[in-house]
Amino acid sequence: MFSSKSEVVKVPPGSFCIQVPEVKEPLTDDKFIGPLGFFIRFTGLDCSIVALSKVDSRFKFRAWVTQIFAVIVMAIIVLRCYTFFQLHGDAMSFQWAESGMFAFLGVQSVECAYCIFRIHHLLFLIVGIVRMINPNIDTLEQEMSHSSRIEMPEVKVPMTEEFLLGPFRKIIKVTGLDCSLIALSQHNPHLRIKAIITRVVAIAVMVVIFFRCGMLFKAEGPTLSLTWAESNMFAFMGIQSIVCTFCLFGWTKNEFVPLHLTRLNKVRSLRIKENTVVDDYSNIHRKAFIWSGFWFAAILSHAIASAAAQKVVISGQIVIAPLYITMPFITLLACFIVTLCLIYYFLVNASLSREIEYFNTELEEAKQEKRLHDSSTLLEFCHRQAELVRLVEKANESLASYATTAPMFCFNSCINAVFIASGFSSSLPTVIFAILLFNLFAVIAITFFTLRPASNVQFYVSDTARILMDSEEFECSQDSDVFKGYQVMINRSLKHNIKIRVLGGIPIYPAAMNFAMFIFPNLGNLLALVRKILVNQGIQI
Repeated sequence: MFSSKSEVVKVPPGSFCIQVPEVKEPLTDDKFIGPLGFFIRFTGLDCSIVALSKVDSRFKFRAWVTQIFAVIVMAIIVLRCYTFFQLHGDAMSFQWAESGMFAFLGVQSVECAYCIFRIHHLLFLIVGIVRMINPNIDTLEQEMSHSSRIEMPEVKVPMTEEFLLGPFRKIIKVTGLDCSLIALSQHNPHLRIKAIITRVVAIAVMVVIFFRCGMLFKAEGPTLSLTWAESNMFAFMGIQSIVCTFCLFGWTKNEFVPLHLTRLNKVRSLRIKENTVVDDYSNIHRKAFIWSGFWFAAILSHAIASAAAQKVVISGQIVIAPLYITMPFITLLACFIVTLCLIYYFLVNASLSREIEYFNTELEEAKQEKRLHDSSTLLEFCHRQAELVRLVEKANESLASYATTAPMFCFNSCINAVFIASGFSSSLPTVIFAILLFNLFAVIAITFFTLRPASNVQFYVSDTARILMDSEEFECSQDSDVFKGYQVMINRSLKHNIKIRVLGGIPIYPAAMNFAMFIFPNLGNLLALVRKILVNQGIQI
């Protein structure tokens, strides 16, 4: 599509210039925006003709009409927002909350209308700038070869999906979210029909999971009541299952694991010596099966107990037969989805942690043998560390789709679960309390397994700096290249920007994880204390 060759033209001494070739296929606004360019006309905010009128006076009248129409549309959007704000009720009432919710969404719609109006004034300028861009990296192989000047040897035994995922690579088909056919259909037209069917099935699964979450939220009772807490606990877990659904769909559709393994194998080829123990994930697979059994037992015991009581949640209201009969089966599907998503997430993070830990082990051995003062040895470690950082960065681009939002829902479920255990232990039958307590342990476990893998990766990345700073070889080194390599490795270890951040703000690393695991569950105890004070004051809950 693009020509990537440039020609250096000789000019008078002391200066030079680069002749940039013309782009054969210019990037147009239709290619850049796609079908959105057609739909945006229905908003009445397509003001691209205003940009045209600046270079062609024949369009000035139409430009004025377009701008007037756009201003009317924005006025209507502002009126809608203002109307929502006028509907506010008493503070903390349902009407107050609903009005505030849609009023602030209305403010966002006002901002969006103004942005669309302004963007189309600059549309042609933006496209013109984009046309000047000449990308030179299109494939994964080019990306990896471009990232290094050192030739990488081939790994003897490549890591495959079967080695990394084990039996879970086949079990995922049970969820209906294995969309790897969609990726394959891009290279094989014969698979397009199967890919369409796969996509339809995946969308149907998403709808079912959304339905389950909605039913759990609908079961809530009065604030700080048992029904309220139980509904919130399982509803937020239901939101997490929605996140897991989208993650499995996206990871399989975009071939996340195969691409990750391609990068991982390139980094594995840089090892000083092979280590089969590091590449053996069978022990994790066995532990994953044990954890899965615990998770299934906890969630399904609650679903079955609720269905036996003809309810969606144990303390809720009786519902129609089709609903309470169907819910355990939908819950079973949700258990498969959450379990497999978390196992995929855990195994990919484990592959990162193991590779970085093994790098640190070999670096420690080199330090003990006093080989780091050799510039070629240090350069190899420096290059390998850079590849590891790139590997983590690329993996986190996909893993973040789960880890940026899931902890928030896990902690909300955990708070409500602790609230139930602390505030209602004496008022619940033994069997029911045991089931809810079982689910408390399950929620804490899933919260832990959401944060710990990403936290481990950050620990091993920063541990490289500890190994280097413990070494005394660099203090008396006369080789400036060695000292520069030493500084680069420490800076890369401590000042990197490859952390996964919850909601884009709070980074996941060991200290933050330990703090969160201490603070958030105790908020449930605080809720129980507040409830007890209110009850003692005679307030009916």
